[in-house]
Amino acid sequence: MKRLFIVSSYPAKNQLHGTNTVGVASYTKNTLKALTGFHKDLRITVWAETLEKEEVYRENGMIIKRVWKRGDYNSLWSLYKAISDRPSDAVIVPFEGYMVGGLSHTLLFVYMMLLWKLSGKKIYLILHQVVADFRPFEKNQLKAFVLNIIKSFFYPTLLYISFKTIVFEKKFKELLKNNEKVVVISHAVETMKKISKTEARKKLKLKKNGFYVLCFGYISPYKGMDSMIALWEKYKNVHLIIGGGPNPNHNNKRSYAKFVAALKKKAREKGIITTGFISEKKIPLYFSACDLVVLPYKTFMSSSGPLSIAFSFEKPVLLSRALEGYFDSPDFQKSLRLNPVTKNNLVFKLNKEDFFDKLKWTRKNLEKTVAFSKSMKETRSWEKIGKKYVQVLSQ
Repeated sequence: MKRLFIVSSYPAKNQLHGTNTVGVASYTKNTLKALTGFHKDLRITVWAETLEKEEVYRENGMIIKRVWKRGDYNSLWSLYKAISDRPSDAVIVPFEGYMVGGLSHTLLFVYMMLLWKLSGKKIYLILHQVVADFRPFEKNQLKAFVLNIIKSFFYPTLLYISFKTIVFEKKFKELLKNNEKVVVISHAVETMKKISKTEARKKLKLKKNGFYVLCFGYISPYKGMDSMIALWEKYKNVHLIIGGGPNPNHNNKRSYAKFVAALKKKAREKGIITTGFISEKKIPLYFSACDLVVLPYKTFMSSSGPLSIAFSFEKPVLLSRALEGYFDSPDFQKSLRLNPVTKNNLVFKLNKEDFFDKLKWTRKNLEKTVAFSKSMKETRSWEKIGKKYVQVLSQ
């Protein structure tokens, strides 16, 4: 029986998405569900952040220990000692920037993983972000310069620490110089319950015959929601929904609070719908109600959860030029070959003219774009992706 330790942000009991956990949390839970579905003999302990208090409980056959606090050096060091003192066959770390706190907390966490490795622990990293350059989304260019210097030794250190490092797209492996430890396992598509568009719009009080464009996810500068709002203009019966609230990783930063406030103010001025945080129960409503999902990202540093949800609901998608690295992945290329769409049909520049040109094309070719998303949904199902995790963890 294999004993696995998972160190990750993790959703509250009986939840998948929540306001107090970061994006990696829901994906980690889905990954573990897939793993236990293929391997009944796994003994899994999840070492997660505290939500309201420290606690230990069982869920889905796993032990959940909520013992560390984001941004707390003492609790992180206690986590280090707890895992060091206990035997395990592997330590799996789904890694996302600022998951454990600020930059200094992240560096401490990397040091903890280094010590685990040196003590003989077998560490598997699942990198949810691989940043090529901080300048596109960091306004303070001096800070971006310093972060880029840190990055130059940060990723080599992570690769040294890991037994295997999993990334979600081919482009991210290339950014890690195709290191032999790096394995590409595509970002799986979460299965979610569909609702009829008519019913969803009625519940959300949206226009029955409108065309709704959805930008979904935590508000973050790199996701380009501010750029989307800036280029938006009233167009026939088309409406934009900014579906998401502030990222809990950055709630205590004054500059981030100003960014979110300015974004919401500009959206109101343009008649754009802003929802705030969308609860887990309402996610299917918004994706069922919309006609198109747009990702106006400024940089490609992670495989998008909202894109996977769009595929789950078989929704047409438009991706900013910054995300064209997706199309280097073999499964994206295969879906393009199987369906009557091209990369150029699905990618837009972050300017008004090109976006609305692609929007017009999409509205005229909904069946083609739906077929592409349906193909990606089938290719990236958890049934197929889960098997790949089993193969890697068996090494």
